Amino acid sequence: MFPIIHRGTARLVGPGACFLALGLLAAPTPAAAQSSDFKGWLAALDVALTENDGHDNHIATVSDGNLFPPRTERIVLDSDSDVSWRGAVGYDFGLDLGRVQVSYWTFENDNSENFSRTGFVAPSLFGYGFYGYMLMCNTYYGTCDSTLPVVFSGGSSVKASTWDLDYSRTVEMGDRVSLKWLAGLRTARFEQEQSFEGFEGTYTYRQARSWDADAFGIRVGAAGNFNFTEHFRLGAGASWSQLQAETVGRSSQTFVDGGFACGFPPCTEISVGRDDGLHGSILDLELKGVWSAGPVDISLGFSSSTWDGFVGNPVPANGFLFTSESSTQESVGFTSFEVGVLWRIGGSRRVFSP
Repeated sequence: MFPIIHRGTARLVGPGACFLALGLLAAPTPAAAQSSDFKGWLAALDVALTENDGHDNHIATVSDGNLFPPRTERIVLDSDSDVSWRGAVGYDFGLDLGRVQVSYWTFENDNSENFSRTGFVAPSLFGYGFYGYMLMCNTYYGTCDSTLPVVFSGGSSVKASTWDLDYSRTVEMGDRVSLKWLAGLRTARFEQEQSFEGFEGTYTYRQARSWDADAFGIRVGAAGNFNFTEHFRLGAGASWSQLQAETVGRSSQTFVDGGFACGFPPCTEISVGRDDGLHGSILDLELKGVWSAGPVDISLGFSSSTWDGFVGNPVPANGFLFTSESSTQESVGFTSFEVGVLWRIGGSRRVFSP
């Protein structure tokens, strides 16, 4: 069975702990004759329930002076779980010659929430601009009344994907234990969009922000399996990708009905940013059980992936006098509970051990 290396977050485990387990990555079982001696084509599909975390989903700040003591609240969107999937095709040259495999993984999630807060509401996606700073207070009765609620909403969209081209080889370490190493190339893409819209009784305010990152580099890893029976094994593993990346971002704010310094609405302004030559990494960890039945392997397990160094927002909100504020997003993660199936197509079996 080939390794399921992407998806999922394990940000509690650093690279040191990762490579303490190097020599563990879900891999074929050389001790099981029905799979280790296979020579031919294979195809696989994995489906997972994946949770994305670590990204900055702060869309607004609320300051409420009607309470004692006054209270300030950061409004942060929740991160919901969604379905991710991975497909792979490869060719196995046999236990002593290794395997070449191409795989693709993707995750996509959209989320939106509605809010109602008393006090003053300041959207946080853009910050200060040419048309001023957005600060919302309920004006339903003509003047600002901070005791009445302001209604607003926020949205977030996250997309991520990887392409991998790997060569791997398995070595028997004993009757029940096998070790597999892999080396290859990886491309990764990360996209995030955020939005804010609010109405305070007179004016409608909108802000939006989006950015994407493209990365390319090498990937190395190791995997291990322990065979409990002829048909069942437990596998665990880790891989590390070192990547070079670039990011492009855009943010905007729009005074839909007018506002401070906006004489002819709607008034929109845009901020753009770009970072080239970034260095990043992806750490993948996995633990799973595999049941083999002839040409088919069925797996169930847990995986995590931490993307670091290239997923930050290149257009953080502008502070006073247009000084950019720092982004709080350093890394993102994907944590998955997954089920997979691998099918060995045709091919031939070896009649002796190498």
